[in-house]
Amino acid sequence: AQAILDAGCDYLHTFLHTHHRMHVLSGEEALVATSGLVFQKMRADPRLCDYLIHTDVAELATEVRRFLQCAFGGGEWPEMRVADDAVAAYEELADVLLCVLSRPVALGTDVLVSAFTSVTSDMADDERVLLFLEGIEEAALIHVEVHAESSGNNSRCTSEIGELVDKEAADFEAIETPVHSLFATEALAQDINVVAFEEL
Repeated sequence: AQAILDAGCDYLHTFLHTHHRMHVLSGEEALVATSGLVFQKMRADPRLCDYLIHTDVAELATEVRRFLQCAFGGGEWPEMRVADDAVAAYEELADVLLCVLSRPVALGTDVLVSAFTSVTSDMADDERVLLFLEGIEEAALIHVEVHAESSGNNSRCTSEIGELVDKEAADFEAIETPVHSLFATEALAQDINVVAFEEL
């Protein structure tokens, strides 16, 4: 079980660093990527090591995703850049898990899977759980704000470039007009000289 867990976490770690950090995710992809970050945090948490060794990784992954579906009011996940700041409040979630894990359970129960089930159903209103989920929502909000600011900067830049081009065009026209007038005057003078010469 530990080997499977290690392989799964290593795959998620590689996938997150080579793909997810380069692209903005939304919906199910963002949820699954965030669950991968939760697994990484749990794997690095010495308080949960023994529980992870004896858990069914597939069932646990299902419960973690079911828990994360509580974010955004249970609705569709918006666009966000999945990174560590999305699970910055992991310690809050871990405290709740440890509280649930300290309770007695029936023999043969997968305690970690059962704990996540309890967190999702019985402790959904716990302040620490809400804080963790709010951290995910804030990460999405920050992405929206950064994206909006970037779009605004691009619009301002485009506008400034347009103004610069217009100014350069006006300056060129201001220079070009006298030059054309000068050429026209010189041409007229040459014509007059030719006519005068012919008359002679």
